[in-house]
Amino acid sequence: MFRILLATLALALLLASCAPVPTPIPTSAPASTNVILQRADAARTGLYNFPAMREEPQVAWRTPLDPSVFLGTPLVAGGTLYTGGSDGKIYALDARTGEVVWSGGDFESTDTATAIAGDVIIGSGQSAKVKALNRLTGDELWSFDVGTFAFAPPLIVDKTVYIATYEKLYALDLSTGELAWEAPLGGQMGFVGTPAAQGDTVYINVGGLLVALDRANGQQRWKIESQMQFFWLALGHGLVYIGNANGYFYAYDQASGEERWKFKSKFGVDEVWSAPAVAGDTIYTGSRDHNVYALNAESGERKWAFQTAGDAVGDPVVSEGVVYLSDSNHFLPPGIRRLHALDAATGQELWNFETESTLLTTPALGPDMLFTTITGEVIAFE
Repeated sequence: MFRILLATLALALLLASCAPVPTPIPTSAPASTNVILQRADAARTGLYNFPAMREEPQVAWRTPLDPSVFLGTPLVAGGTLYTGGSDGKIYALDARTGEVVWSGGDFESTDTATAIAGDVIIGSGQSAKVKALNRLTGDELWSFDVGTFAFAPPLIVDKTVYIATYEKLYALDLSTGELAWEAPLGGQMGFVGTPAAQGDTVYINVGGLLVALDRANGQQRWKIESQMQFFWLALGHGLVYIGNANGYFYAYDQASGEERWKFKSKFGVDEVWSAPAVAGDTIYTGSRDHNVYALNAESGERKWAFQTAGDAVGDPVVSEGVVYLSDSNHFLPPGIRRLHALDAATGQELWNFETESTLLTTPALGPDMLFTTITGEVIAFE
């Protein structure tokens, strides 16, 4: 999200002198293969397999929290919804009732930086502390110091936690928090993307750098350097899909880093691209030109575009032929925000939900419910 870039730049002078000093404090966390990640999976495809909500849903509950707190995109596990806040807390709410079960973590600010494995939730944020908490109680299991802010959502694959900062990518043991390896990322101050993985490779972008690393040891396989910064990435069809502030959305070969195609947005300059979703032969991505685009995954050819009223289109997610996205997944002046549901094949709008806030996050999906956050409030639909 664009707000991570803003937080990064605002904290640059304060934190640039903080050298990362890894200090794991392991206790014990049960390892699990039941992993729940931001944007659905390790490839960050944004693709789910829940029944479609093709008709406008009803609001099941709304839970107000602190009205000054910005809340991140939620995750749902075992009947509990989890969302990070700009107050440094992770909030756990009963997904059926909206009742707050627990809150805590002390990350100074955490926002989107959460991932779940079994009964463990991993969080990080402005405090430079990566923590594993018992997701049922909020109790701390272990902590690891990365020395600088870590706002990007963690990646968990095969009992390893990957944490990205603008300086390094860290691989930690899920059970203990012990360091497996760390890989330098150049220390270029800028937007820090979300780590994604397919096969034996992990991909990460920081500022104008996009890099592929061996997932087992962190050795670099290839890198791309751009004069302008990259944004969120997703993997599929043997390609890395990612937008750049130069106005283009790119597809790079996962094995070599070779450019396969690029798509130019409506304005074509200084665009902030949302996290792409990969569903079948189509890529869905939004841009600050007020459009969400459906592109052919193999060629980049445009299939359709849907124009929103919001200044910055949020990160689309897809399930059973429906694309869900907000028109403002960013910190902006207070105003009208909308959650849209679109037909994935045609781009036709099926319904929208309207509220007033400074942001409206991309929703989390469940078997028969949909969850989103606005500033200081969590909303559930059914």
